[in-house]
Parts: sequence; structure tokens; C-alpha cells
Amino acid sequence: MTPLRIARTSLVLLGGLYVVGGLAAVATFVQMRAGSAELAVWFASNGMPPPTRFLVIGLVYCAVGLTSVSAARVLRRNNLRGLLLASFSIVLVTLDVFVDLYRRRITGFDWADVVGTGLTCVLLLLTAVCLVQSRRRVNQTMTA
Repeated sequence: MTPLRIARTSLVLLGGLYVVGGLAAVATFVQMRAGSAELAVWFASNGMPPPTRFLVIGLVYCAVGLTSVSAARVLRRNNLRGLLLASFSIVLVTLDVFVDLYRRRITGFDWADVVGTGLTCVLLLLTAVCLVQSRRRVNQTMTA
């Protein structure tokens, strides 16, 4: 497999995970709004954030996921726009990982957090390395 194909596959995986997470957050918002008052009390007693925060976070996660998937699509042409969009997607996911690590530092880690963050970091590193190799190939073909 070429580095570009590996980077595109990693971007689609990352984007898919973010879209699924965003849809789950939006579904939680809908469930909290449409559910009974007892359900809202149960969510609040278990330390859940306000329902509007679920909606905002869900929409942001969907946007990050769609950015990653569209970056993989544009990257098929191996042009500079595709590399720029893919780099932007990597920066967004990296910022999310750092914010999540900071937030978890306060609330504590569990096994699922370690596995999820580890998988995301591996995909980020793999994508970044493959994009750098692909960028070098583009620069070599432009100068030749």
C-alpha cells in the first residue's frame, strides 16, 4: 500500500469514529429532550452535562468527522489542497485529544479512555507520517 492510501484509510477511520460519536451525542440530546422527566432526573443525578452541551458537542464531532472524510476524498488527487485539508483535520483531532486528556486529568481515567485515546493517537501518528511521505513525493514531482 502506498502512503497516500494508508493516510486516506486512516482519515476515513478517524472521520467515521468522530461522526458516530457525534451522532451518539445528538441522539442523547434528543433522548433527554423527548424522554420523561424521570429520565432527565436520572441523567442529571449521574453527572451528565446539560442537554444543550450534548447537541453542541455532537455537531462539532460530526463536523470534525466530515472534515476528515472529505479530506480523504480530496486527497485522492494527491494535490496540495488535499494535503492542506488533511493536515487541518489532523490538527482538529489532535486538539480534541489534548482537550480530552486535560478534561480526563481532572475527572480521572478509566480503561475505555486509555484504549480510545491510544487508538486515536496511533491513527493520528500513522496518518501524519504517511502525509509527510506523500508531501515529499509531491514536492519531488514538482521540482523534477
